[in-house]
Amino acid sequence: MISEVEGGYLRVKEAAEILGLSERQVYRIKTRVGKEGPKGIIHRSKGKNTPRWLREKIRDKIDHLYKTKYRGFNLTHMTEFLNQEEGIFV
Repeated sequence: MISEVEGGYLRVKEAAEILGLSERQVYRIKTRVGKEGPKGIIHRSKGKNTPRWLREKIRDKIDHLYKTKYRGFNLTHMTEFLNQEEGIFV
């Protein structure tokens, strides 16, 4: 799509509708492809973990504690107990 926009065969508005993106995002992608080539299409955060990402082992431990020891706690209350009692900072 971006190459067709660059070639003048397709308008940005039409490409945005086809791709389900805003016109602004198509312009951003077009600029990035112009600078970086085809790899500019790939989202920059692809393959990276978010700052909120937890290892599966810790996530399983929290889930187990939530279903057993801290059953009935709301999430805020449980988070406080995880910090104080378990040494898990989420």
